[in-house]
Amino acid sequence: MANTTEEPLVWGHTVEGLVRCAKPRATPRWIEKMRTHGLDLEKPLATAYTKEQWRHFILTSAEELFEGTMESRLEQLGSDLMTAYAQTFLGRAVAAVLKIIGPRRTLERMTKSLRSGNNYSDTRATFTGPRRAEFWINETLGAPSYICGAIATVMTIGGARSVRVRTLSTDGRAATFEIEWDE
Repeated sequence: MANTTEEPLVWGHTVEGLVRCAKPRATPRWIEKMRTHGLDLEKPLATAYTKEQWRHFILTSAEELFEGTMESRLEQLGSDLMTAYAQTFLGRAVAAVLKIIGPRRTLERMTKSLRSGNNYSDTRATFTGPRRAEFWINETLGAPSYICGAIATVMTIGGARSVRVRTLSTDGRAATFEIEWDE
């Protein structure tokens, strides 16, 4: 269960993944908007940021740096961010474990993997077939399509092929997704 006695936080190395992802697309307008939400790119990253700051970072980055509908922007950001996070010091370690354990165990241990990036994520995977699962997460930041992109990339890192993720339902900030993949 998520720790309900502490403020929900996102660790600085997770924000490093976002900065790495955004850097090639960064505009002065994006840089200024990030600064207004507490991410000054001219200073070293903080150890942690609030969940609300992280939500602003995600929504602002999708809006400012990607093309298409907001849903497609968020999905692409989720994918690109996970790719960039896998290049951080801690992200490389997480990615190495996922490659070893494979797609099914990647889903089974997703809470642990996400907790390397924050202190509030909880997940649950219910397998409905050999390469199909319903996946619940307690926090989507109000952006389920961001989670779709992130999950698809994490599953690919874990060895899945042709990953398909769709939102089945949302309940406040929580959501349930259907994930299917090929071997």
